[in-house]
Amino acid sequence: MLVTTIAGASAQPTSPPAAPPAPAPSALPSANTPPNPLAPVERPAEVTRPAPTTGEASASDEPREAVVVMRDGRSFTGILVSRNDKVVILNIGGLDTPFATPRVERVRLLEPVLERYRALRATIDDHDSEQLLSLVDLLISRDKLAESVKELEDLIGRQPNNEAAKLKLERVLTQIAVRESEQERPDSEPRDHAGKRPDASTADRDTGAPLLTPEQANLLKVFELDLEKKPAVSVARQVAEEMLEKHVADPLVPSTKEGREALIREGSLGMVDLMFRLRAREYYPQIRVLSTPEPLQRFREEIQQGLLLSGCATSGCHGSFAGGRFVLATRRGSSEAAALTNFLIVNEFRTNDSKPLLDFQSPERSALIELALPRDQSSRPHPAAPHPETGTDQWRPFLRGRSDPRIPRIAAWIASLYQPRAQYSVGYVPIRPFVPEANQAKSAPKAEPTK
Repeated sequence: MLVTTIAGASAQPTSPPAAPPAPAPSALPSANTPPNPLAPVERPAEVTRPAPTTGEASASDEPREAVVVMRDGRSFTGILVSRNDKVVILNIGGLDTPFATPRVERVRLLEPVLERYRALRATIDDHDSEQLLSLVDLLISRDKLAESVKELEDLIGRQPNNEAAKLKLERVLTQIAVRESEQERPDSEPRDHAGKRPDASTADRDTGAPLLTPEQANLLKVFELDLEKKPAVSVARQVAEEMLEKHVADPLVPSTKEGREALIREGSLGMVDLMFRLRAREYYPQIRVLSTPEPLQRFREEIQQGLLLSGCATSGCHGSFAGGRFVLATRRGSSEAAALTNFLIVNEFRTNDSKPLLDFQSPERSALIELALPRDQSSRPHPAAPHPETGTDQWRPFLRGRSDPRIPRIAAWIASLYQPRAQYSVGYVPIRPFVPEANQAKSAPKAEPTK
């Protein structure tokens, strides 16, 4: 049982030390207090060196939790912000809370939350719903929503009548939806100098291409899923039942109700795999993708930030109508919505001779790279970008030459995309046509994705 496995773990208060209770002789639970099965698992080694600074506490990118043990016996748990010979700062409940270093007995770093989760999960029986729901509460409290959704869906698959798990899953999915909608809230739209929002035509002209809606962005993620990497996805039970019923005549779908029920209990990942094999595209919008697929994340970090926003998507170039048909999204340029929109644009756009920007046979010779090189080194020189008033060429190469260290990174990202590319049926209408009008009738449809 989980309780006996870690019964000695200490229960740590999480409130700031504003009005502390009477000092306790130790941080261990009292005899009348049941052990907390989800108490943080501490590293055996204590952090006792006197002056690590911000960011020194962790070798990983994830913020590290720590326990500050005071000389009077009290202890506090939070995110370690910084530590020096004067003060230790924990973020507790969103508030940076300082502790004078001379009053601190020691600081203990805790295992990363996902490591703790995996260690705890290994000790819990698959049918122990009470402990599993407590484990989900730990994930939710640490903002690991995708992992909590997967754990809940697995539990519901094993126990279809577990109403507590269903209710908790509904709340987590609602929390995810609220977070996504907040990223798209109107208050983040651009305003003019008087504080008014411009009309749609002005907004598009001044801030580039319109952004994907949350629904379109989610569907784009569906097309980029790599199921071998076991992404976090969610398919509602009623959607799974409807899809199986509609495709019951297909050999991939069990013919019996019991067989279909067993398939549903395998979880959302298996259901998405079946959707792909059935080419059941009408159900793709019903897949909730809870994490960003790697090709999209790499695009955001390496292409969006490293090439487009800093080079191509300026107001005098492809960040507005001045750049011709190739208009990029610059509104909230650092947001995921902008990155996903530009990912779609880069994949779908065709040059005036109907060539794609991405060359999968020779990624380093892609038009996306060639058009950013100095003209005398490019096989596809960038056209002149005359200033509307002076006529002088405003264009400047973003890449310094063939030896620019950014080229291998861009080429590696292009090579990492799966083949054949998907036909993105997400309903996005570009502000300027992706394909030259003279060649639109000749544009052949793409091959079906291999998923």
